[in-house]
Amino acid sequence: MAKKKDLSGAIKQGADLFFSAHDEVDAQEAQQVQQAQEPRKVQEVSSDELAATLQQMQSFIEAKEAQRAQARKVARMNIAFTLDNMAYLKTMGALQGMTVTRFVNSIIEQHAEANAERYNKIKEVLGHE
Repeated sequence: MAKKKDLSGAIKQGADLFFSAHDEVDAQEAQQVQQAQEPRKVQEVSSDELAATLQQMQSFIEAKEAQRAQARKVARMNIAFTLDNMAYLKTMGALQGMTVTRFVNSIIEQHAEANAERYNKIKEVLGHE
């Protein structure tokens, strides 16, 4: 019959390694928590820098409000396209880095430029400004 090996020393050593590794992780986590809870010093800022930053923020807000106002003034229309035309608009618009709306507007602008003289004459006859 084979003699049994005494594994008590190996088990004790493995347990010691296991618990010491967890103790190190716990210590690191405790240190991170302590560092996160420590008060930080606030950087001092001159009143001129503060005023300049405030002015930049106000300018940014005003510009965004102006953009929103401009967007509200845009005429809107619900248009139905055939599937083929919609696929064309999406593909060609994406190819040029444009949204479908921007692409359609660019097509209309090109057409309007090409027919500007005729359009102005028709507006005169119809009495539109």
